[in-house]
Amino acid sequence: MRHQLMARSTTRLQENRMSTVNTQLRVVELAELLMPGTLFSESDVVELHGRSVEELARTVNNNVFAIVTYKVLEGTFETNGKTVKVTSERFDVSPRTYIGGEVYNLQQVKAMSVDETLVNNMVVNKWPQVIKCRTGNWQPFEPNKGEILLAVS
Repeated sequence: MRHQLMARSTTRLQENRMSTVNTQLRVVELAELLMPGTLFSESDVVELHGRSVEELARTVNNNVFAIVTYKVLEGTFETNGKTVKVTSERFDVSPRTYIGGEVYNLQQVKAMSVDETLVNNMVVNKWPQVIKCRTGNWQPFEPNKGEILLAVS
């Protein structure tokens, strides 16, 4: 009896999978706009609509210090007479593009009268460089991971 119940459940599950109809997906290019937060960076997401990172950087608010671009698959499918929206995980994720700011190495940071926490973070986390963002916050700067500093006027 138990085996028959499991077989019926499996059949129903397969029937439900088969009811998916009219699947439509599109690739959406998005940009995550990074802003300073209390403990962690805040972010907002906008669609690129064919704009380059450079074009977007010239139009964002002054509180945005970096941009990360990525793509998702977005679409709908119908199942059992209902339309369901779906979004994939991120893919083709870019390194950070910092908008303005100034890059410093450990010796330069030690020479400045900044909080020792920044120096300690650089040493402990083995950050060879940090960037003082245009918003005044500090972030690790890792050009070996493809991060770039974009000069905007």
